[in-house]
Amino acid sequence: MRKIKIRLGSVLIWGFLVLVLAGIVLLAVLKTAREKATVTEAEPVLVRAVTIQPRTVREAVWLPGRVAANVSARLSVEKAGRVVECAVDKGDTVQAGKVLLRVDDRHWRALQRQAQLELADAQRELTRWEQMKASGAVADSAYDAVRQRQELALVAADQAAVHVEQCALTSPFDGVVDARLIETGEYASEGQAAFHILDLTPLKVEVSIPERDVGSVKASDTKLVSAEAAGLGMFTGRVAFVSQEASPERFTYAVELVVEAPPPGLRPGMIVDVEFMRALREGAIAVPLAAVIPRRGEHMVYVVENGVAVRRVVGLDSLAGQEAVINRGLQPGERLVVEGHRGLQDGVAVREDGE
Repeated sequence: MRKIKIRLGSVLIWGFLVLVLAGIVLLAVLKTAREKATVTEAEPVLVRAVTIQPRTVREAVWLPGRVAANVSARLSVEKAGRVVECAVDKGDTVQAGKVLLRVDDRHWRALQRQAQLELADAQRELTRWEQMKASGAVADSAYDAVRQRQELALVAADQAAVHVEQCALTSPFDGVVDARLIETGEYASEGQAAFHILDLTPLKVEVSIPERDVGSVKASDTKLVSAEAAGLGMFTGRVAFVSQEASPERFTYAVELVVEAPPPGLRPGMIVDVEFMRALREGAIAVPLAAVIPRRGEHMVYVVENGVAVRRVVGLDSLAGQEAVINRGLQPGERLVVEGHRGLQDGVAVREDGE
């Protein structure tokens, strides 16, 4: 009787285990069926695509440049002395010849007056000796000595006038005072920096270009300049100078552009970008750079074929602004996904925007 009970219990246990396993298998089958139904019923991914069409591509490189004043001059005191007048301050607009600063010139004016008196006396004596020489009353050697004295007095008077002029520092050109480095009442030594003056008409753009591009740059070429980082938009500059020798530090060539009509707000020291065109590519396939996905050393895009996303590995020939020039992997007439491609997978159903 006991053996019968044991056998009955074993049968019940094994039967229970079989039912459990059957339930697990059934659940797995149902889950797979539901997942397949979900995939089948999933909505196509919404994308935006464009038709690939060969065209002419302007291949250019944008290089950073620095805005500079037409002339930037640091003016120094020419005669030592006490500063008695500072006629301008930083930010002031000045014209050529405008007196910026004066030092005490009393000593030099006294010397000038002395030189003028000496010159007047020498001139009177020369006039008297010329009359005597005309009558033959004096020797030529004595007359030459008097004439030499008059000439030396004239030179001394001119030098004295220069010393007086050097006590007043003047602007050499029309411009703007960018800095004043001296104060009224200060004792200025000879050669001490006093003002920084900028000539802002026109402005210049200084840029360094690599060896591969210098051959395409010629004087008088017009280049596109971008100051969009400063909110000043685009403008043009004319090439005024191309250096003949590369910089030994950077192995680049200095190029200088003149900007005759700068946008309001453009200032020396600002960083801008200058466009240098390398080539015009005829019949090139160019796509938006944002449509290209870099992955594991390769570049991929997605195209739409029969309502399905198809992944393509492409070759990049070069970059042209915000576009990539493709040399393999795409054909004219194909539909390239340009939006919605970041989350795509190969073989996923897609629906183009506007369908």
